[in-house]
Amino acid sequence: MKATWIVGAAAIAVLGVSAPADAQVVSEERVNRDSLQVHQVRRGDTLWDLSRQYLRDPLRWSEIFQLNRDVVANPHWIYPAERLRIPILAARDATAGPASSWSEQLVEEDRTIFFVPETRTSTEHRLRLAQLAPAVTVTRGDYLRAGFVSSDGLIAPVGRLAELISPSIVPLRIAPQIQIYDRVYMTIAQPGTVEAGDRFLLVREGRWIRPYGRIFNTTGVASVAEINGDVATVVIEEMYGVVSVGDGALPMPQFGVPAGVRASSSAGLEGQIIAFQSEHALKNIEDIAYLDLGSASGVVEGDEFVAILPAVQRAWGVRPEIEVARLRVIRAADRTAAVRVIGLEQPALQAGMPVRLVAKMP
Repeated sequence: MKATWIVGAAAIAVLGVSAPADAQVVSEERVNRDSLQVHQVRRGDTLWDLSRQYLRDPLRWSEIFQLNRDVVANPHWIYPAERLRIPILAARDATAGPASSWSEQLVEEDRTIFFVPETRTSTEHRLRLAQLAPAVTVTRGDYLRAGFVSSDGLIAPVGRLAELISPSIVPLRIAPQIQIYDRVYMTIAQPGTVEAGDRFLLVREGRWIRPYGRIFNTTGVASVAEINGDVATVVIEEMYGVVSVGDGALPMPQFGVPAGVRASSSAGLEGQIIAFQSEHALKNIEDIAYLDLGSASGVVEGDEFVAILPAVQRAWGVRPEIEVARLRVIRAADRTAAVRVIGLEQPALQAGMPVRLVAKMP
């Protein structure tokens, strides 16, 4: 596989395609024209950011790392002028044959229903809509970011983050903040239960929601790089918020929402909103709420509810019920479920509001 380079301000034509010298992203220089493009790293780039930019999901950074093991020795560090091979998300050569199963898998894994395809004027890279993979109703990232409600007694962290590995001879008045790809010491609750390569979901205890339990906010994902007795060195692979010393580590949950499956009309199940992840007063689209219904009630990821203002008697007659918001379940626990606000009709969404099931996953 032949690599291509830009020397000075001159662009070298590769495979009959030339790229401008000032381009940060050299997308026309293909290592594999059917599935890859090339990005020239500049200061400040991270694999997390490149995955968000090209694959529309920062959680897929490891795919870029695996393709560039010959260039990137450590995923925490990439350097200016390095040239990284990156999978093409949706653009396909209009004259090419059927895509390989590998490249199709890259396209279909986590594309959401809000995906906006990249458009190109060149007929060489037209989007072949018939070959696009089905959208995912709930992505893995949605599921892990959602947090959950549970009793303290049911949550037993495997370990807790203890200290950022950041030695320095320079005295610091404020401890440095943990960043993506940082290495952190983690104390192990029961030595011998953790192995190198294990991955954990990082959580932080939040406020109480009686009588359901406590909100546990997810902050990121860490993998174990090394173990020394009752202390593990972990690498922060994903961040959903601020990762801090004291965050607990839980075994990674299983996520299995199938692609291309959508909820269909249903009715009958009713409950209420018990809390919101954020405490700000005005709720909006994309906010996370928690319902008093969970898997014990048959709720699964992808189910949809509407929040309503019930019908009330007025002096002039009965005011009909008002649909305030549409909610999609992104993580179901035993007695509760985390939902995302996907539609807001009225600025009246609040805790205690009744909800009704309107669409059910098969």
